Formats: sequence, structure tokens, C-alpha cells
Amino acid sequence: MYGSLRRMRADQLSRLLREPDLTSRLTDAEDEEFGWAEPWPEGPVLDLDKSWQVLHFVLTGDAWEGSGPLRNAILGGTTIGADLGYGPAHYVTPSEVAAVTVALASLSEDVIRSRFDPSAFEAAELYPGAWSPQPPPPVKKGFLGRLKSPPIQQARDSQEKELNEYFDFVMNQFRNLVGFYQDVSRAGEAVLGWLV
Repeated sequence: MYGSLRRMRADQLSRLLREPDLTSRLTDAEDEEFGWAEPWPEGPVLDLDKSWQVLHFVLTGDAWEGSGPLRNAILGGTTIGADLGYGPAHYVTPSEVAAVTVALASLSEDVIRSRFDPSAFEAAELYPGAWSPQPPPPVKKGFLGRLKSPPIQQARDSQEKELNEYFDFVMNQFRNLVGFYQDVSRAGEAVLGWLV
């Protein structure tokens, strides 16, 4: 499951409000009229990849909802159009974009880092899952039937490395999210978000 955000000019938002079925075209990279070849910042779409729910959670403290402007950053706004596979798309108006931009600017990377809690992610059942440490591999018999100790520390180090890499990925996506909203807000545009 992947999350994406698309910047929309005023004329695109007006047309979308008149024609809600347009969401399927606005979310299609290969659409003749609305498609894009490059992701943000060259193109109109910020691909949040598999970081969308963790980002939403560290911003709002909730897996799906939340309150205040940060709720609108990824999963909030007003739903529109048909189900795209994991629900309908949602849009955030230019005034809501401005509020999200201010709220995002108020968060330091240290605050985001302090909210990156795999135990909380596991408890909230956040996508993509597998937040808790995995058990070490079973003890195996080696040559001549002797028991071989499983590489417990090696398994823990590997899990810690994966979490650190995912944290770096999420922090990079947070920086992209901040920059995306700043660009969209400066242009007075709206945002369309969706999951596929």
C-alpha cells in the first residue's frame, strides 16, 4: 500500500469538485491530460511510499484520524470520488494547505525523532508492520550432533539496522512533506491525497 499527494491548481480543484470521478484520472501517472513523468519537486506528485501511515501517526498520534491541521497533511481533508482500492481520494483546500504548512513548520526533526516509537507503531498496528523484534532463529544441531547457538546478537543488530534505515527513510519523507506543503502553499494550491 502506497500513499501519494498531488498538488492541484485552482482550476483543477474546481473541475474536480464539479466532476468527482476525475479522481481516477488525477491519480493516474499515465493519464493523457493529468499524468506526470517526474515526482515532486519536478512534477506534481509527492510519493510517500510506505511511510504514509507512520508519518501520519508521528504527526497526529493516531493511526487514521487526529485533530488540528496536521490531520490534513496525509489522511485528512474531504473525501471525493470513487474508491481507488483503499478508499476514496481526499482533498485539502488552499486555506487548509496553509494551516498544514504552518503546523508542519512548527515541528522540529527532534520532535519527529522523539515520536518514532516502534512499540507504539506495533500497538497501533501501523502499516507496513513487523515493528516488534522477531525471535531469534531456532537452535540447530551442527556437525556431530552438537547444538549450535543461534546468532542472537546478529539478529538483534540486523533488526536494529533495519529500524534505523526505516527511520532515516521516514525522516527524509518528513522533510519532503514539509517542502511539498511549502511549495503548494506559496502557489495557493490545493492537495489531493490517495492510497493505492
